[in-house]
Amino acid sequence: MSTITSTSRSVGRHSPPPARVLYSIWLCVALLWGTAVMFQRDHLRQDVDAYVEFADNISTTHTLARTLPSGERCPTAHRPPLYPFLLAAMSRFQPVGPATIAMLHLACILAIATLAYDLARRLGIGPAWAVGIVTVLDPLLLHWSSYPMTETVATLLMLLLITVGLKWHDTYRQSPGVYHGAVRAHRAITRPPAYWAVLWGVLFGLAALCRPVFLAWAVLLAVGIAVYQPRAIARKQALALLLGIAMVLTPWALRNRRMVGVATPLTTHGGYTLLLSNNPAYYEHLRTRGWRVPWDARELEPLLRKAGLVVPEHCQFFEGAYDRGCRRLAFKSIQSEPAMFAYATLIRVAQLWSPLPHAATAGESSTRRLVRYVIGLWYVVAGLLAVGGLRRAWKAHREITWMGLAACLAFTLVHAVYFSNMRMRTPLMPWIYLMAAVQLTAAFQPEEP
Repeated sequence: MSTITSTSRSVGRHSPPPARVLYSIWLCVALLWGTAVMFQRDHLRQDVDAYVEFADNISTTHTLARTLPSGERCPTAHRPPLYPFLLAAMSRFQPVGPATIAMLHLACILAIATLAYDLARRLGIGPAWAVGIVTVLDPLLLHWSSYPMTETVATLLMLLLITVGLKWHDTYRQSPGVYHGAVRAHRAITRPPAYWAVLWGVLFGLAALCRPVFLAWAVLLAVGIAVYQPRAIARKQALALLLGIAMVLTPWALRNRRMVGVATPLTTHGGYTLLLSNNPAYYEHLRTRGWRVPWDARELEPLLRKAGLVVPEHCQFFEGAYDRGCRRLAFKSIQSEPAMFAYATLIRVAQLWSPLPHAATAGESSTRRLVRYVIGLWYVVAGLLAVGGLRRAWKAHREITWMGLAACLAFTLVHAVYFSNMRMRTPLMPWIYLMAAVQLTAAFQPEEP
């Protein structure tokens, strides 16, 4: 029996990690990540997606608000609220500075390393500490964690969801009458507790308020659970998972109905994101310049102005109409050029999973080109190892494997239609490294007799 298989049988009962190992991981991660961020510290001031602006407005207006062209702050659901609320809380509801962003991200990075290490121990990977460190050194995470953006928090949420999902699986598997997806002869006592499924759903709801794509993952898992044996119990567990999600998203939807004018449980940004990757200008870009050349989203502005989709000067319920208008333009582009939509769908999937970052500028230096190729090689090797580790992980630790596969499928389906680039897969990378480490462990550790 292999090391991985024998270890997986003790899932949920493995001993706590030695404190000295955790302290060593934290020290190593803090030094490596801190050094990388120091070289990119200017990024902390680049509010690419206006999350710092939203966080500062929370401190001023006590709700998620955007700043209109007139300078007026208006309640919004334009962005997911979790990350800006974390920034505002971290700064004690004072203006958010680079130090606040760095401290929040460092806390998340240390938690990411800890959870990745713990999951590696569950899988029987040796050395597990290396998995924790390598996960943090992921080029995508290392780069985007120096910006005030959601990648770091979303990656932590991914690992938390897998960890809580394993705890749910343990209580489900160990409940009276249930074992390995089968049904005992006496069905009267087959009632596993549902509170872990509810907690899992609450965490999924919070994750969806950071990245809406997490909701698609939750739906896939709920469907998977509902068809799991024994059916009656599994359906109740799936409903408990959805109940937990509703407990988080319903108050947000009610708030949006009252303050924004549209009862969206997620954001009013979906129509714009759909249009961003399905419009005549983008299709023409793909035809003439190809997908390896970045598309400038400013080319979309003339289309928006022509359709009257502009942000008003003063507060009013405009986000619902703006979202619907963008969605109509996107569907019009898709219907008028179905072949280009199909081609663009393939391109979006390729961009999501591409190992090689695109060139940031037309005349990049030889050093930058070398760095891109090294990153591309890193992801090719990691991807090949992960594919090789899937079969072993499926046999020895099926619950982690199917959760990760469902996540990859959910992210792919969503970003096949909506805006996509390789940054969007950052939360998936820890699971991919776990699968790669399973393969490496099997390759370097001899089989036990």
